[in-house]
Amino acid sequence: MLQEPEQGTIATTTAATTVTTASTRPKAKGLVKDQDKGKGIIVEEPKKPMKKKELIRLDEEIASKLQAKFDKEVRFAREKAEKEEEANIVS
Repeated sequence: MLQEPEQGTIATTTAATTVTTASTRPKAKGLVKDQDKGKGIIVEEPKKPMKKKELIRLDEEIASKLQAKFDKEVRFAREKAEKEEEANIVS
């Protein structure tokens, strides 16, 4: 004998037997679980704390990159000021 499964149940039918498993938790209305679409940036945290030497090396790398960027901006500002000064002299 086959029975219609109720909402929230899972029914499996095999040759002569019917097994129905009912969900013990009632479904909450209006709650929808967000699904991860995989569009975010994945940032992996270090598995173990970094050693002091590694932190110093990392800080030095970051500092040198920032210093290079700052030097480049200063050079561009100086060149721009020189060009404006030349343009004022010529005028």
